[in-house]
Amino acid sequence: MKAHRLIQILGETAGLIALAAASMNCASPDASHNVVPDAGPTASDAGPMAANAGPATCTEAKTTYRVSVDGPQILYVNGDKTMPWSAYCADMATPKPAEYLELDTRQGEANFSEFSEGGYPGFTVKTQFRKIRIDPAELSIDSTDKKFTDRRVISSDISPSTNSQVLSRTVDYMPYAVAESCIIGGPELTASANVDLSSSPFEIANAPCGIFGDNTVTGGGQKFEFRSYHNGSSGSQDYRCGRASLNCLPDPTINGEVGGEGKIRLRYGQPSGAARTGPIVSGLNNAKCVDLNNAAATPGSRVQIFDCNGVAAAQSWTINGDGTITIDGGCLQIAGHNSFNGTPVQWWTCTGDSNQQWQAVNGQLINPATGKCLDDPSGNTANGTELVLWDCNGGMNQQWRLP
Repeated sequence: MKAHRLIQILGETAGLIALAAASMNCASPDASHNVVPDAGPTASDAGPMAANAGPATCTEAKTTYRVSVDGPQILYVNGDKTMPWSAYCADMATPKPAEYLELDTRQGEANFSEFSEGGYPGFTVKTQFRKIRIDPAELSIDSTDKKFTDRRVISSDISPSTNSQVLSRTVDYMPYAVAESCIIGGPELTASANVDLSSSPFEIANAPCGIFGDNTVTGGGQKFEFRSYHNGSSGSQDYRCGRASLNCLPDPTINGEVGGEGKIRLRYGQPSGAARTGPIVSGLNNAKCVDLNNAAATPGSRVQIFDCNGVAAAQSWTINGDGTITIDGGCLQIAGHNSFNGTPVQWWTCTGDSNQQWQAVNGQLINPATGKCLDDPSGNTANGTELVLWDCNGGMNQQWRLP
């Protein structure tokens, strides 16, 4: 019996040693790729995250990417690596970072809201949104968040006041996706607003409407135009307001803001649309393009940086609705289904596999299966520089202007 117990003890000891060795191996860097495996977020700071999932929030990104400064980060809807989006993570030095979606303002022609009031002197308050607050858990916009907004007041008065006579309150801000106009008799009056999410993979899920006036909402999906219109009567004291927005609400004042819409629901879409063909231009140097080496439509041919020269067989890429990027009958592919940093990108016969899928997110080309980006290594734009797969980092060497 003593011998049996000794064997049992030795067996248990060997098992513990093997377990410790396995743990040490798991914690060691992968020398061949020179990448330290991610420890992942802990329950105390980011909540549980599946091993094959990506960070869904900026809190998880702090641990996953080991960053604590504000800036762009790649997040994934519900942690699903097939649904990446480029977030701006704010307040990263605090316990509760916040997620924002960066917007293209088109020099003030996109992503703004307006409030206009007629009468004398009359005024217009235009709110320009540079970023909008996203709740990644329920996939919605907080339309009343003011953190990344600019305000412009337009008035015929030398000392303009934004005190609304109709609403009996000061209007110094308009929520996202709202055009509202109030009139006290007088001539016609128009307020406008715009939503443009085309630089993101998101679409609007709310049904738009116009209430309390002659209002119109045009567009759908990622782009909307709002117009609130009144044709008043001179000398009349008809106090009226109209609003065009993404929610039909009975009260024009919600959450303490005029025209406040609260939450605007989103869905992850990337509508397919028509295929687009042309050069893919480097964000580092607009004279450099993504190029198929020697225009060789041969499996394994190198994809590189080269002077933009208009050679269609080498630089005229087609961005397809199915997620592929093609040229001369073949696909832009990650070599060998690999996912480690530095994996070459090449030309290959189209197979429909995940290593031939790309999604454009805020100027980056992301492979959803790996969550990594098409990268010009070290920002080297010298002719012949081979393009690779790399962790998305928001650098200009991962920015591409698509056709």
